[in-house]
Amino acid sequence: MAAVTTVAAKTRPPVFPSEIVTALQPIIPAGWTVKADARSIVIARDEQITLLNPISLPPLELEDLLREFGRKTDYLIILVFKERMTDEQYADLKAKRDKAIRKIVDNPKIDGKTKYSMVNREKDKYPLPMYFNSRFSIYLHRTDPPPLKVYPESAADERTKILKELLKLMRKYEDHGN
Repeated sequence: MAAVTTVAAKTRPPVFPSEIVTALQPIIPAGWTVKADARSIVIARDEQITLLNPISLPPLELEDLLREFGRKTDYLIILVFKERMTDEQYADLKAKRDKAIRKIVDNPKIDGKTKYSMVNREKDKYPLPMYFNSRFSIYLHRTDPPPLKVYPESAADERTKILKELLKLMRKYEDHGN
C-alpha cells in the first residue's frame, strides 16, 4: 500500500469586510454588534457610553465630572475599505498632511485652541488609512478620538480588545501619525 501524503491547505487571511466580520464574531465582547456591507464594517456598543474631554477640567470627583461635563452617546468603531494605496501614494499623502500640519504648528501667531482646530481640519482634509490588507486601505473612525476618554472604563477596555483583535486580521500602517 502506498503512503498517503497530505498537505495542509493554506488558508488566506480575511480580506473583505464580510470575511473580517466572520473572523471577529467569536471574539467580540457581549453587548456589541458587528455589521458589514461591501465597503465597511460597523462595530457598535449596544449601551451608550459617556465621553469626557479631560483637558482643563476643574478638580472634581469623576462622577461629578461625568455628570457635569460628560456627553452620552452611542459608541461606534467604523472601518471604511477603499482601494489599496501603493506605498508611494501613502507616503505622498502623509507628506502633504505633515507639511500642512507643520505649517500650523510652527506658526507662533496662532493660539493653542486655534492650532488644535486647524490641525484637525488638515487631518480631515488629508485622511490617512490606519490599516491595510492585500486588497484595501482601511480607514478607522471612532466615537472617541484623542483626547476624549470613554466611560464606563469597561467600555474602553472592550474597545481596546476589539482594536487589538483587528490588528490580528489586518496590518497597521506603521507611520500613521493619527
